[in-house]
Amino acid sequence: MNFEKIPAIITIKTERRGVRASVFDGLLTSLLGEDEPEEGELSPEAELMMGITAAYDAKGGYFVKGEDTQSTESFEIISEGYVIDDGDSYIICYEESQLTGLEGSLSSITFRHSDKNLVNMTRSGAVSTAMTFRPHHRTISSYQTPFMPFEVGIHCLTVDNRLPEEGVLVLDYIVEIRGGEAERCFMELSVKRREQ
Repeated sequence: MNFEKIPAIITIKTERRGVRASVFDGLLTSLLGEDEPEEGELSPEAELMMGITAAYDAKGGYFVKGEDTQSTESFEIISEGYVIDDGDSYIICYEESQLTGLEGSLSSITFRHSDKNLVNMTRSGAVSTAMTFRPHHRTISSYQTPFMPFEVGIHCLTVDNRLPEEGVLVLDYIVEIRGGEAERCFMELSVKRREQ
């Protein structure tokens, strides 16, 4: 089958703020020991603990106790890319910019229409990785960089996927680099058809 690549303008708004690493590490270590969960899923006990360390606020989003709201970093990028919608899967591809620190990498976001809350993001090029986002799930990903590879842990809080209907995807998650600080990340991606 041959599917049309629809030219698009992709706008990505990102906000990051520091989180004490102990909030993220302590939760999983106390519940799971040193072993990682199979297939990235947390046990019911871990989910319960996440409910204690992360709470839902009245504005419609999760917050993590221990967040440093004073060190917030926000930026917006606009990139050209394309969309493929074959009726079963939805794919967005775009080039990263210098602003993200991933210049020279191609990013792809994919999901199946039958499971819009399971979103995969892959990057290839100067930096490569594959990340999975599903609400209330933790995954481990490897980042390959020109300097050295490293692991990141991602705990997804919410996925608001309205790409097929409205051209909007919102991801809210905590990312932790092994041995480093954890960050709370909020990403809103919007897609508009590009006129040729």
